[in-house]
Amino acid sequence: MRIEGINSLTLFPFANSEVNFPQSPDRGNQGEMHLFTGPNGTGKSRLLSILAASTTRDDLIRSERFPEGLTLTNWNQITEDSWDTSVRDAFSGEYVCQVRRTHPDKAMLAFSFSSIPLIESSQLEVLKNVPLPSAHERLSFNSWISRDINQRIANLKVQAAMELMNGDPEKPGRTLTVAQRIESAISEITERRFSVIAQAHPEPRLMFQWGDRLLPIKGMPAGLNSILSWMFTAATVMDIKFQESKDPLAEEAFFFLDEPESYLHPEWQRRVLPIAQKLFPNSQFFVATHSPFVVSSVNEGFIYRLTTNEDDEVSISKAIPASKGDSYVTAVSEILGLSEWFDPESEKLLIEFRACRDAALKGNTEAESKVRALAATISSRSEELSNIIGMELRQLDRQLEKLTAAKP
Repeated sequence: MRIEGINSLTLFPFANSEVNFPQSPDRGNQGEMHLFTGPNGTGKSRLLSILAASTTRDDLIRSERFPEGLTLTNWNQITEDSWDTSVRDAFSGEYVCQVRRTHPDKAMLAFSFSSIPLIESSQLEVLKNVPLPSAHERLSFNSWISRDINQRIANLKVQAAMELMNGDPEKPGRTLTVAQRIESAISEITERRFSVIAQAHPEPRLMFQWGDRLLPIKGMPAGLNSILSWMFTAATVMDIKFQESKDPLAEEAFFFLDEPESYLHPEWQRRVLPIAQKLFPNSQFFVATHSPFVVSSVNEGFIYRLTTNEDDEVSISKAIPASKGDSYVTAVSEILGLSEWFDPESEKLLIEFRACRDAALKGNTEAESKVRALAATISSRSEELSNIIGMELRQLDRQLEKLTAAKP
């Protein structure tokens, strides 16, 4: 199954009639990535919620993101391999969009995470059976994952240890491979060797080896905890869901991530999605983010800019292919649409400085005096601003000299 796009998107605040999600021909063995960026209030989380709910066959899935009472219903076959899910207003009965998909019965596993909740300590039992979360739980953007994730991780590690004892050490078993891959991914993101240790004495509990440090759950940095929460949740559920698969992490699934950069330093922000794409190579990712480090980190995938017009209607851009060479500066200016680089007070002074400079070039002597006073004030704020203002003043002096020389 794959989400191909949305038709007739007339849901407030959106103004688009169609949004398509293309596939990258050079994706290779990486998960398919789609990033939504835009200011607060442009509906990024709402868009994720629509897409997440469309992955289930259950009728009338009421989305927690829609207080007006939207429901998703009516799976309709369009062609032999293409279906859509209709979204309607529960009160008016009007349809507000259709989510297009292919092969809806091939893969139904989907995960929704919002601002990445943290794992909390809980009592463990050795190999206690933990039921799979329901579709409603997995598609909720609330912090549902902390409830059973400790037990799931413990079960995974115990089963991996049993495979290692009973099998061929040269040929790691299925569960051991899953555990090793998720630990390797976290090690790569954090640039410190990471592993999970399931201790039986004096009581069952999880410990985490991170570099030279042995940490309990409560002792983990929030950023490390947040990565574990969603990556281990997905890996352990996929391990159980796809028990007949030799590589459960390579099965098809959907990830809907709302601000995965939460708690993460920029160094980790720029690694988390590319590594997730490798860890879950056949999954489709839909991500809402405000981070230029996340946006510029994606080499294979597509970016969609959400912008608001004068009528407060939101338009979603066509898919912008991610570039392998984009810098954070490019992501800030061209993708996130920010033109300011300094703190608000400095930016206000710069605007005033440039207005006075332009007036001085038109012959306003009072403005010329003011521009030099502003230059001194701005230059005192930082060395970087001092260098910028110094260049601006030298250019101003050259232009004023030309104007003076041109006078009869």
